[in-house]
Amino acid sequence: QYRPDEIVRLPLAWRELAGAMIAGARLGMRFDALYGHPAVVHSPVGYGPRFRNARLINHVHDVTYHTHPQWHTTLTRTLLSTTAPVACREASLVLTDCEFVRQQVIREFGAPAERVRAIALPLDPDFTPMPIEAAREPVRRRFGWEGEFLLHVGTLEPRKNHVRMVEAFERLRAAGFPGRLVLVGQDGWRM
Repeated sequence: QYRPDEIVRLPLAWRELAGAMIAGARLGMRFDALYGHPAVVHSPVGYGPRFRNARLINHVHDVTYHTHPQWHTTLTRTLLSTTAPVACREASLVLTDCEFVRQQVIREFGAPAERVRAIALPLDPDFTPMPIEAAREPVRRRFGWEGEFLLHVGTLEPRKNHVRMVEAFERLRAAGFPGRLVLVGQDGWRM
């Protein structure tokens, strides 16, 4: 839990902040004062910003805005493609969720390899494994489904690459997988 005196509220609305971050990346601006002169900042969204004195931990979950820009809105694409490469190169530490994204950050953004670490996202501390039959029973009761199924949980939008998932599912079916494909998630951009 955070104490109220530990929380710094930024004086900018989201669009203003996005504009400031883009300008900061292009013009070399630093954001120490805006953030209350912190010692360390963890950016869970991967675009920094840049600091003069604070140590930045930049967390990059994917770089699809760079590799597949058509999957993103213009604002998201502009913000991330302008700010993330700069933040990754300058961060004290860049965290990624997997080795594939780590390699992309190093190769595509020029981030120093020794400062980029892949750390898998953890399970919720309350997660408890259960026997397969106990897990299937609520699905059976609620949806009437028996047997195997492939489950995808995530926003339904182009960057989740559902086309590739359906292609893979079709190959599974052709190889004899008897189950169905189940997509669960909110409608996203370009749904």
